[in-house]
Amino acid sequence: MMGMTSSDQQASTRLPDHAQVLADVIRLIDEHKPEPVPVTVDAEYKSDLHFDSIGIMDLVADIEDHFEITIPLNDLSRMQTVGQTADHLVRLISAQRQPQVKS
Repeated sequence: MMGMTSSDQQASTRLPDHAQVLADVIRLIDEHKPEPVPVTVDAEYKSDLHFDSIGIMDLVADIEDHFEITIPLNDLSRMQTVGQTADHLVRLISAQRQPQVKS
């Protein structure tokens, strides 16, 4: 049985850049948005994209699955726009994929 090579390990821990995170978030929003409105960086989920609370929670679940992270419920207030979501996700991905140091 062969183990992971160094390049395999690097690929699995590689962090996506902001542009890729934003593109993925926009794609996921397009799959969930309740109305055919344009998705922009400054679009707000409730007022511009017309998401209700259930729609937002469904979107959050898909974002968590896609990026293999957990978004604390308290963090949702920091993600009112599409751009804020991408910014926050980059930070979460970085924090949650860092190797844990045992003390």
